[in-house]
Amino acid sequence: AAVMAAVAGSVAIATYTSSNAAQQAYDFVPNMTPGTVALAASDIGADAELPRSRAAVEQNYPVSGKPAGFGRVWAGSDCSVYYEEEDGCGTLELVKPTGKGHSCPLKGKGAKELALRLSADEHKRMMNSPACMDENYTMVSFGTGEHKIVIGGADVLDTYVKLDDPAAAKALAEGTPVLLNPAYAKNGEVTLKATHLYNDRDKKNRALHPGKARTTTDRLKVYVAPDRFAATPGIRMIMPEKTAARLGLHVEEYGSFYTLARDATDAETQAAHAALDQAGNRAYLMSSNEQYRADDDTDTILLILALFAGVVTLGAAAITTGLSKADAEADLTTLSAVGAPPGVRRSLSGFQCLVVALTGVLLGTAAGLVPAVALRLTDLRAALEQMREDPMQSAYTPIVMPWETVGLLALVVPVLAGLLAAALTSSRLTLARRAG
Repeated sequence: AAVMAAVAGSVAIATYTSSNAAQQAYDFVPNMTPGTVALAASDIGADAELPRSRAAVEQNYPVSGKPAGFGRVWAGSDCSVYYEEEDGCGTLELVKPTGKGHSCPLKGKGAKELALRLSADEHKRMMNSPACMDENYTMVSFGTGEHKIVIGGADVLDTYVKLDDPAAAKALAEGTPVLLNPAYAKNGEVTLKATHLYNDRDKKNRALHPGKARTTTDRLKVYVAPDRFAATPGIRMIMPEKTAARLGLHVEEYGSFYTLARDATDAETQAAHAALDQAGNRAYLMSSNEQYRADDDTDTILLILALFAGVVTLGAAAITTGLSKADAEADLTTLSAVGAPPGVRRSLSGFQCLVVALTGVLLGTAAGLVPAVALRLTDLRAALEQMREDPMQSAYTPIVMPWETVGLLALVVPVLAGLLAAALTSSRLTLARRAG
């Protein structure tokens, strides 16, 4: 009973903790592709200082391979400079088509009615589809704005996107953009809408573009990447610089992507930041927030629970075995009298202890799973209610078995208990004196 109670409590907590950790991992939104780092200009016009900043990073940070340079693109006057007045700069938009495969069915008319018919798994698949990828939350980085278009070449595909596709690299070399989210393409083309509005304070460009603002809409042939690349953090499309120039857009070098050889230590991070300061402090290092998820203490909690249940199991099994051995003295005396070898005592004690521990662990595991699963089903019901009120809310509520904890308790602990019982039991029978 003691073994069962300890294991049941530990398995219940471990199951709920593992399930909750899996849910948090699913809800986690990376700011960058894991295993990469980006060096980005910290202000307008800082691109001239990027070579010094790159040297600072390459000498102090654990990067591997060559950097992949990338730039930003805009139309009209730069909104990063002329943002103070309303309608004081140009706009650039990657227009999303409507219809099946393009519009997210979980947003807009009919979304709530659809949500009422969806299970949590069906809703999860729909939320992860390219059509719904950017609808609830979108990561804007690398100076792109909401269009999420970067200027770059095949090295960006290799270093940051992790798309190893010669056809995509060839497309960029020929001036064809690579689209990472297929929902924005229709018949292999995307629609790019630009408002070429020039601010009067932008004297250089204003002189080159007098007159009223003009709006252009261009259909561009693109290379469409597989669906899984729609989740690439911060980038929706990679455009060659010559294509941007052909469309009358402005570009500026903005930074570089690097592949990490390993995670940076605190000392290396501090050294890189200090070197960037010495290089003029005109660029900053963007690292993945994956490291904060790695600091999760779930594994520590599961280990503590397993150790606690294991110690209780060993102690309770030892006590039970000792009591059983006292009751079995008469049988052991009989076995010895008929010529049984001395090792029988040890084997019997070890086997009894193993059976007691294993039985308690298995019953405790089954008993612990029941409340944990019940709690997760309650969480699932609440998540489904929230999702049906707001179809863009996640209803993913996994139930994850803590297999490492269960395996440790079901295999290692009973075997260890049996071996200890056998090792600590005397193989010789102590003869009792006959009274009188």
